[in-house]
Amino acid sequence: MKAFSILFSLLFVAVIGTAQNYFEYHKKINKAERHIAKEQFAEAIPIYQEVFDSFPWIFAKDALIAGQLAVHEGQDSLARTFVVRALKGGVELPCIYQHKFLKQLVDDTLKMEAKEYRKLYFKSIDYQLMKEVSARYQEEQTSKIEAKEFYVISVRENFKLIKQFTERNGFLGDRLVGLDYPKAAKKLPPCTCGNEKVIQTLMTVDYPVSEMWDHWRKAIEDGLLHPREFVYMFIAERNKDSMLYLPKLQRDPNRGRPLLPDFRFNFPGDEIIRNIGRVNRDRKEWGVCDYSTDIGKEEVEKKYGFKLYYGYR
Repeated sequence: MKAFSILFSLLFVAVIGTAQNYFEYHKKINKAERHIAKEQFAEAIPIYQEVFDSFPWIFAKDALIAGQLAVHEGQDSLARTFVVRALKGGVELPCIYQHKFLKQLVDDTLKMEAKEYRKLYFKSIDYQLMKEVSARYQEEQTSKIEAKEFYVISVRENFKLIKQFTERNGFLGDRLVGLDYPKAAKKLPPCTCGNEKVIQTLMTVDYPVSEMWDHWRKAIEDGLLHPREFVYMFIAERNKDSMLYLPKLQRDPNRGRPLLPDFRFNFPGDEIIRNIGRVNRDRKEWGVCDYSTDIGKEEVEKKYGFKLYYGYR
């Protein structure tokens, strides 16, 4: 299996470095989501505007959510600016059609503009590195079907490179390698507004969270990792969900890894506990909305037809 030819390039990482703290970004987004959970959509919209004005790089799914709210509230012109922000952030135009409230905004003008936004987006990321990371994901997923031993090797090799890159440059997030792009790897899911080409390896390999424990807060703070992605990886490791934790396959579990702290998030796949105060404290520590907000968002999705969750985000 080949190594990344440009994996350890430091120049681009220096360019995207920022002094902004994305824990503050998520704190404000969580405030907007509390309004959404209470069906206070008009109150949520200006919070999204404030965040988008304050942070030059945003998580594209937040722009899509804000756009849906704006359309619902009869603010189509504002909704269009949010959709443009999402397109500039890597969302492909066909994905807009999958949103009940946003597809009506697509006209001939937006179709023409989207081509230019796509060019700008590709210039804003490391396109070659994106293609290499996507190719490695494709190889990993293909080996999963062909032979278990090759799959284990592929996952661990990819994790090794992700870990090395993170230790040298910072996490291999979509600010650098872009949103998942199925044309670069046909097994990548479309329109998730995420970075599954990296996250899926970390969901599969054994002990990724504990081995990289010192890097996760910095990754979130720099906007290179979404808090919900961290939580899903944390739960996968605690539950030992992957086949790589089988006794014959896992690495030596006594190699000096730190024990995972006993955080509780009440996420899907997690053990649900009744101490919601504790759950909310742990969620807040990692930049995630409180538990009641998640419950409310799920109800709002069903009631109004919004799309509020994207992949692991």
